[in-house]
Formats: sequence, C-alpha cells, structure tokens
Amino acid sequence: MGALKSKFRRSKSSSRKSKDSKTSNDTGNKKSKRTINLPESQSARKTVDPRLPFTHYRQIFSIRNAWKAVQRSLEDSAMETMIRFFRYHPQFKKKYPDLEKLADDEQLRSSEPFKEHAMDMYNIFESVITNLEEVDKALDEISYDAPNLPFTHRMLEEYRKPFIETLRIVLGSDRFTEATEGSFTLLYQFIQQEVGKHISHTDEPEEPEIANGEITNVQADVEAHTEDIVDDTAVQVDLCDGDT
Repeated sequence: MGALKSKFRRSKSSSRKSKDSKTSNDTGNKKSKRTINLPESQSARKTVDPRLPFTHYRQIFSIRNAWKAVQRSLEDSAMETMIRFFRYHPQFKKKYPDLEKLADDEQLRSSEPFKEHAMDMYNIFESVITNLEEVDKALDEISYDAPNLPFTHRMLEEYRKPFIETLRIVLGSDRFTEATEGSFTLLYQFIQQEVGKHISHTDEPEEPEIANGEITNVQADVEAHTEDIVDDTAVQVDLCDGDT
C-alpha cells in the first residue's frame, strides 16, 4: 500500500512538474511573441522615381494590379476606347483614311487596321506600366512609339475620357475606386506629357459643331434678316422717289 501511494505521489509530482514546465514554456512563448517585430513590407521599402507623378509606391502597386484585368482583354479594351473616342469626336476619324468607310461600331471592331490603330496607345500604356520601376526604359519606349501616332495634342487630351471610361467598365465599380481612378489619371497625365514631346501633327482649325436643328434655325434667321433688308431697301427707294 505504501509502495502504491509512493508511486502515485511520484507520478503526480512528475505530472505537476511537467505541467509547470509547460506553463513556463507557454509563458515564455507568449513573451517572445510580444517582442517579435514583423518584417517591413516590400512595397513600403520601395521608393518612387521622382519623375513619376506618384507620392507613394502603393499607387504603382494598385495600377499594376488593376492593369492585369485589362491585359486579359487588351485588344477589346483598346477598341472600346477608340470607338468611344470617335463617338465623342468624329472629326478625329479623318486622321485615319483607312477607316473612313467603316460606318458603324461593328465594322470597326471587325477591321484589322482599326485594331492596330486602337492598340497604338495601349502598347504605350503597356510599356510604361511594365517599366514604372525603370523609368528610363519607359521613356525610351515612349520615344520609340509616340512619333508613329497620328495624334495631335488636342487628340491626346480628349483621349483621356474614353480611356478612363473603359477602365471603369473593365474593372467594375467594386475595383474601380476613387483611388484607382486618381492613380490612373496621374499615370495618363505623365504619359500625355511625355508623348506630347514627340508629337509633330498640328491641330486643324475646328469647325463649329452645330446640330441639325440649330442649322435650321440659323438658316431661318438668315432668311428673315434678308427679308428685312429687302423691305428696308424698298422703303428707302420709296422715300427717294418721293423726294424727286
């Protein structure tokens, strides 16, 4: 009996020691966890080239992530932007003589020349976004591609709106946040500035864009004014006849 109690006592003592040891280890682990310093994120360590318009690397990271979705339908996105561009400014279509006979959107989308023209700007976007950490290479790509664009400075300015609209469609409202739009707007301004340095085409004098209804009203006003002039002339003739 004494031997059993002694064995039980030893077992219990051993168990308590094991438990105490485990508690001590756990406490030590908890203390060590509190003193662990998390490594700095890779994006936090990266800096932005001062030639870029961004204030922190997170903007570059956001652009690249969003652009991956565009890359999955790059040609379709480029054509959508170009169609919207022509829709807003049909006069710019004259810069592309091989597209003048293509009357509607479907004909444009099925045209290989149109697809090539649409990709001109998107190839520049692709090159710049890929090389946002190597700005010299991005600028070299722009200097190589930009001179082949038939764009004028005004065309380059007006292209921004359909480009941003296309991004909104591709990314959807959930991913196309205000921050994303702001980052891409800054990116476009940078590209616009650099591409503009290589543009040789000049803007043609603009023709007044008058809707059909306004033209009719103008014609009516001219005709009415002409009649008034005729009436005034007749009155003057009558007055002269009276004097003689």
